[in-house]
Amino acid sequence: AVCCWAMITMMMMKVAGIFALLIAATSAAPALVWKDLEPVSATTTHHSEDVSFDKVMEDSFSAEGLNVVFLLGRTEAGEEALTPLTASGALPGVASKADTATCVHHHVANVQNAQSVTTMANRVSDSATLKISLNEFSAKLDALLEPQLEEMEVAPNGMVSKAAHSANKRNRLLKQARTLIVDIPAQTTPRLLDATVVRAIESKAVGTVVLSSVRSVEEVK
Repeated sequence: AVCCWAMITMMMMKVAGIFALLIAATSAAPALVWKDLEPVSATTTHHSEDVSFDKVMEDSFSAEGLNVVFLLGRTEAGEEALTPLTASGALPGVASKADTATCVHHHVANVQNAQSVTTMANRVSDSATLKISLNEFSAKLDALLEPQLEEMEVAPNGMVSKAAHSANKRNRLLKQARTLIVDIPAQTTPRLLDATVVRAIESKAVGTVVLSSVRSVEEVK
């Protein structure tokens, strides 16, 4: 029992060490990267130099599987939102996966909003790119695990309404997209964010996961 407790303590210290380094990066937006298709290395590489987010994505994206970028929006006060969540222990699942991350970038630039990140991702990715919500991402994974026949929404008179046409178009885009920018409001329940990121990391359908956040208003002035 003593041995098991010592191993658990060492593991917790290792995870805490990674997150301590992440929390220290308060002067810029951090980014954690998991590449599932690569062998899990014994150590996580840490990068302290300034790097543009498009370079992070270009170096991380996989030709196989989904490329998923979870991007947390600013707080109501205009602050970067990921660091406070990790500091408070609000993402325990992500913390448990921290020591399996391929790398951690501590100073990421050009993270202004989800739309600009989507534009950058579209430039560096070889696959269709789409900005989506957490719920849409979960629906995408569900569809990959249990493929269903595509249904066309129609009005009672047999005609396709404008709203139905828009929904059908969105569903087709979501089905085709292989690079996903998941736009996450800072007010999102941490438990939901935590569970969804862990699900992506563990999914065989996902090749790369990037977790980051929009830089604070002060940083982009």
